[in-house]
Amino acid sequence: MAGRSPDAPARPIGVRRGAAMLRAHLAGAGPALAAVLALSAVDAAAGLAQPLLVHRLIDAVGAGAAIRGIVALLAGTIVLAAIAGAGQQYLLGRTAETMVRSLRHTLIGHLLTLPMAAYRRHRVGDLVSRVGADTAAVRAALTGGVVDAVGGALVILGAGIAMFLLDRLLLAVAVGVLALAVAVVLAAGARIRELARRVQESTGEMAAGVTRALGGMPLIRAAGAADAEIAAVRGAADRAWAASLRSVRLQALLWPASGIAVQLAFLSVLGLGGARVAAGALTVADLVAFLMFLFMLMMPVGAVFGAISTIAAALGALTRIGEVLDAPAEDAADRPRPGAAPDFSGAAPAVSFEEVTFTHDGAAAPALDRVSFTAEAGAVTAIVGPSGAGKSTLLELIERFAEPDSGVIRVGGADLRDLDRARLRAAIGYVDQAATAVSGTVAGNLTLGLDGVDEGRQRAALAEVNLLGRVEAHPDGLAAEIGEGGVALSGGERQRLALARCLLADRPLLLLDEPTAALDSRNERALREAIAASARRRSVLIVAHRLATVADADRIIVLDQGRVAGVGDHAGLLAGNALYRELARDQLLG
Repeated sequence: MAGRSPDAPARPIGVRRGAAMLRAHLAGAGPALAAVLALSAVDAAAGLAQPLLVHRLIDAVGAGAAIRGIVALLAGTIVLAAIAGAGQQYLLGRTAETMVRSLRHTLIGHLLTLPMAAYRRHRVGDLVSRVGADTAAVRAALTGGVVDAVGGALVILGAGIAMFLLDRLLLAVAVGVLALAVAVVLAAGARIRELARRVQESTGEMAAGVTRALGGMPLIRAAGAADAEIAAVRGAADRAWAASLRSVRLQALLWPASGIAVQLAFLSVLGLGGARVAAGALTVADLVAFLMFLFMLMMPVGAVFGAISTIAAALGALTRIGEVLDAPAEDAADRPRPGAAPDFSGAAPAVSFEEVTFTHDGAAAPALDRVSFTAEAGAVTAIVGPSGAGKSTLLELIERFAEPDSGVIRVGGADLRDLDRARLRAAIGYVDQAATAVSGTVAGNLTLGLDGVDEGRQRAALAEVNLLGRVEAHPDGLAAEIGEGGVALSGGERQRLALARCLLADRPLLLLDEPTAALDSRNERALREAIAASARRRSVLIVAHRLATVADADRIIVLDQGRVAGVGDHAGLLAGNALYRELARDQLLG
């Protein structure tokens, strides 16, 4: 499936495509929208009836007839218009909120299925802004722009018909003046949409700056960079302000256009109409009614002009939302083979690479270059090498966080391309290099993706990695909050929590990326024992720098500059592999 990354430029979305995007999110809203249209028609009809009733009132006063009934009808139309207006605002507001909820559900669901590379290329705060601020702009267009445009159009249509019946010549003069204002507003619509898109982008940039600063606060303060970060975020806020000010300035110039146009039309009609009354071609009552209809146009014409601005802003927001929704999901091109599943019984290697090459986006040289090796089932396979050799990339390819340029990767004898991603990942326990944790509790992180895990099993997993004492020392125990990204934990505690989660999941293949890097010797020993015990029941691939972590591995793969530089056990590589000997001697392994 073709698509673009969410940070790639997208063509602006017009009214037709914008309506098509929202149609799916308005499913089931037909009756409510029909009621809104009906109430808009009632509101418009009640308003249009008022000049006609005034016309009759003037005639009745002139003829000395009773006016009580006419006054009662006039009051009734005013009340009816108010009730209809309130009803349509409520129904449209409820429909808009439901539509935005559906749009956010879709947007969030798609955001969380993008390829991993998309998250690395794009700023998190900007993506969050699209879910929040951009969808709010769409809601404003539906609750304000659409109802104003529809209601205003109905009033304009009705008033136009009534004015046509009263005097065609005066109508032609009024339309000629108003048409100039409409042309100006329509011409400005594209500019407003572009400015609105810039406002949303600047808002997203500001949100990204705040997210970046809050996420790196310890580093920022330690580096004495707080003032620079504040200036950077304020700069983004200033750009959002400047873009908003340009939009406000343009809209401020357009808003009086409706009033000026109606007033010019009024003066033209008054002059010509007075002459026609003097000539006997028009009655005073007809002229008064015509002028009332003309004044009635001031509000709806202004509303339509305002609606054009609001809708243009929403189209700018929809363009940014569309950039995300048009980006392909990570499994968009997958064609899993029905029934394909990895076999970890030992009949096939747990993992095998066959001439695998992979290049990161924008990189000049491949991170992995024709890599081939096997990791046997039920064994511990260690991957070592200098920094930048491609060790972590190997694990990411096994998890299908990225796709190789060429070659074949097999897990449990099955080609990764034949496997459903969810089924593949359900067979793998993965601890990344950062030992990532999510905001929430210890228990929430420990059981992430797992159902029905009782506290006894959770405590047993924590005990295996020597973390139970630390958790039980906290007053809230398993319910203790660990903060955004696990900031309440040390690096070593995050690593142990991540490994405990893998052990609790009890999956047949473990991928561990430097799981002991932040541990002291006592906790490292406990973790090595947990890994060794785990290896009796499952296959383990472990990336490590410490000699103690890899010395007992069944097989060691040595990587250098993206290529396999040696394969063997610890003793054999010490004796026969110069790079491994150098790594061991320089303690890059330990």
